[in-house]
Amino acid sequence: MRKAVQRLILRDQNLVRLQANLAEPLEQVLRVPLIDGHLVEDVALTSSPLQLEHKLGRAYRGYLCTKANGQLYGLYDASDTNTQPERYLVLTYSGSATKASFWVF
Repeated sequence: MRKAVQRLILRDQNLVRLQANLAEPLEQVLRVPLIDGHLVEDVALTSSPLQLEHKLGRAYRGYLCTKANGQLYGLYDASDTNTQPERYLVLTYSGSATKASFWVF
């Protein structure tokens, strides 16, 4: 999870109010799990199981396909065989070879 918004010590009361009004809504947005992710681009998908290094530094919570150069019928999460979810997203794919990009969060 991302760090909280750093609050500055300010003398101008207008800036203090502005900071107070912006900090909490921004912190709420930053707490959304989907925001704290990593884009992994141009992954070659073949019929072989794929260990995709997500670089989150923690176990992933989910993923979204953000771009595909073909149809992704037959793309499955193989998390039941993943022994290192803090490092990898494991996918199986049974379609024709293609490339795709994933947002892992």
